[in-house]
Amino acid sequence: MQTTINLSSQTYKNIKKAVKDRKYGSIDQLVEDAVQQVIGGKQIVEEEFSQDVIDRILAAEKEPEENDTVLETEEDIHNYFLHLKKPKSKK
Repeated sequence: MQTTINLSSQTYKNIKKAVKDRKYGSIDQLVEDAVQQVIGGKQIVEEEFSQDVIDRILAAEKEPEENDTVLETEEDIHNYFLHLKKPKSKK
């Protein structure tokens, strides 16, 4: 079933941007998701972050944590698995 709705040009631009930013395949998918969230009673919350904040969050996520093993090269990966000890089996 198809339905036609009228949108302001600014709303249409915002929808197209959201489709791109949120990686939807089409406007239909975004609208379907939005309608399901409203019908399902889910609260729609959108927080806008600047690109700088997003970049800093992603950079921090890539940083190793205290007990992480960092494997940066193919040789690191090879050596890690070469020296990895198998857990002892329980008998």
